Amino acid sequence: MPTARELIAQTRLAQPDKYYIRMAGGILDWEEQIGAKTIKVKGWEDCDFFAHWSRGEPYRHVTEGHTGKSVVTRGTLKEAKDVLSAALDAMGQDAFDDAVVQAIFDTGLSPRYKWVEEKQT
Repeated sequence: MPTARELIAQTRLAQPDKYYIRMAGGILDWEEQIGAKTIKVKGWEDCDFFAHWSRGEPYRHVTEGHTGKSVVTRGTLKEAKDVLSAALDAMGQDAFDDAVVQAIFDTGLSPRYKWVEEKQT
């Protein structure tokens, strides 16, 4: 059975300039976030995070790209990145990867990504 890291490695960016969040208002659906920007977290550069504003709220969200799930909400991007960095360091790579894969199995892969098909030999 592949590890969580190996499963994540079987995905590729399909829409690198688009960012989606998973909406959960009774019916799960994807919503594109116009104006979102990729962010990098020191020590976690191989992860896909993006920042966007909450609709109708004065908060910054940082969302994980494969799942469209918000991982941190704070008033400023700096605050959000600081909290995220500390949380990721405390969690560790394996636990984070497991959480990403579980979220993909629960609600699907973001339209930002696609599964890479294995080639038949």
